[in-house]
Amino acid sequence: MLPKIQILILPKLKDKNGVNVTTGEIDNTTVKIMSKTDVIKDYAGTAPLKASYDDSKNEVATGTTIAYASGKWDHEFPSSSAQNFTGQGSQINIGRNVVMTARYKDYTPAGSTTKVESFPVAYVAKDSGIVTAAGTTDAKGFGSIIAYADNNAKITLNDKVTAVDEWAASDDATKPYLYKNIGGYANKGTDGGSTITFGDDVKVRGIGGFSNGAGSVIKFEGTNNEIYSAKEGGSYSFRWR
Repeated sequence: MLPKIQILILPKLKDKNGVNVTTGEIDNTTVKIMSKTDVIKDYAGTAPLKASYDDSKNEVATGTTIAYASGKWDHEFPSSSAQNFTGQGSQINIGRNVVMTARYKDYTPAGSTTKVESFPVAYVAKDSGIVTAAGTTDAKGFGSIIAYADNNAKITLNDKVTAVDEWAASDDATKPYLYKNIGGYANKGTDGGSTITFGDDVKVRGIGGFSNGAGSVIKFEGTNNEIYSAKEGGSYSFRWR
């Protein structure tokens, strides 16, 4: 059984020259005002980049999050229209295609029994938060989670989803972390279960979906879903239509 994931938002950004960017600096990966055709992404420069567990070889970010919706609307305003939002979950609606290139990294100190991990998570919804992605979502790195919903949260992805370690390096440091992507992780909290809906086809190397607790549901509504799992050089594919 998978443990409850603790989302650690600890991005390690690099500019187009592969140089680490520290907090407070202006980075070339900053999202500009977008046109109607722009793709939301966590990198700048020429693709493809190399996602390696070896810091000296890695060219992508670590543990980025594209959208994070948390909590309910609890502000008090005099207008009746604003009052209609009271008690409603915070919402993020994304109308563009999304490309996330970040990698997974384990930062657990040597000898510690408490895990400190940084997962790249495209969409996070917690405590009744709601995220809706209208376009495609493509996770190019490794150890990615496409959607994580916790405590009565809801995430809906209307278009195709892909997480197949596409830009992962083939070096020995990276190989143990391949085939570990998760399509959707729905977790129950004190306010109830969570729901993740994949409206189109899903293609994942790793786990398609995992729901934890009563009332947590993951829906696969596509007609050609593909899940690939492997361990120690083996491979297994599962498709359903």
